[in-house]
Amino acid sequence: MAEVFIPTKDDWSAFENRILRKIEDKIEQTGRSDVRIYTGKDLERLLQSSPNTIKRFRTEGLSFIRISSGEYRYDAKDLLSFLNKHKYNHLADLIDNNLSK
Repeated sequence: MAEVFIPTKDDWSAFENRILRKIEDKIEQTGRSDVRIYTGKDLERLLQSSPNTIKRFRTEGLSFIRISSGEYRYDAKDLLSFLNKHKYNHLADLIDNNLSK
């Protein structure tokens, strides 16, 4: 009988890190160094908002990459487009300022 592998939280974390490293490597290979990816926590800090606000943005159409249950990543350009389209221009300024650093 075959052994069953049950991944632990550390296994998932290591997997996530490998995937993110591969994404970063791909970005470097394509020369798209202007790509900036945010976590939900990054957005909460940058936009000075709550997790519920970020969740609402996703339901309103904010593009995201789902890494695992409750773990999402957001492209800065998609975020800016969403904020401007949905009249959150005051928040878009916060992201614009962060991108120019």
